[in-house]
Amino acid sequence: IADIVEQLLKISGITVIRNKPTMTLKQVVEDSNKNKPDIHFAIHSNAGGGTGCEVYAWLVPDGKGGYKDTPGYRLAKAVYNEVSKITPMADRGVKQGVHLYEIKNTVASAALIEIAFHDNPVDASWITNNIDNIGKAIAQGICNYFGIPLKEPKPPKETAPSGKLYKVQVGAFKSRA
Repeated sequence: IADIVEQLLKISGITVIRNKPTMTLKQVVEDSNKNKPDIHFAIHSNAGGGTGCEVYAWLVPDGKGGYKDTPGYRLAKAVYNEVSKITPMADRGVKQGVHLYEIKNTVASAALIEIAFHDNPVDASWITNNIDNIGKAIAQGICNYFGIPLKEPKPPKETAPSGKLYKVQVGAFKSRA
C-alpha cells in the first residue's frame, strides 16, 4: 500500500520521504523530525477484534463538542473521507490520537490510519484484495489535503499494428515431433 501511495504522490508532484521497515518507532519519528516534512502520515492495520477504518490525529477540542480545524485534523479527515468511500464495513471515524507515540512526538502535522483489522478475517480479506484501491484512496486524501489533483501513471503507449506478419520461433529442437 505504501509503495502505491508513494508512486501516486510522486507523480502528483509531492516529495515523499519514507522510513525504512527496519527502523524502530522512535527512529521513524526522529527521522521525520530531522527531515521537517509538511506532514507525517503513518499507514497501519489494526488488531484487537474490531472492524473498519479509523484515522488518528492530534485533535484539539473546540469546546462545542467538536474539534478545532487544525492541519492534523484536516489531514485525518481528508484521508478518512476517501478510504471510507471504499470500505465495505462500518468505519470508525477520525479519532483522538494524542496517546499514540507517532502522533504525539512528530513535529509535522501528523495522522495515522488503521486501514482495517488484520485479525478480522473479513477485514483482512478486504485489505489483501484491495491493495491498489486503498493506496489510491490514501493518496487521493493526501492530495485533497494539499489541494492538488491526484495524477495517475500514464498507461503504456500502444502502437498500431503495422500490417506485417511476424514468425516467432518458440524453441529449437533437433526433431520437431
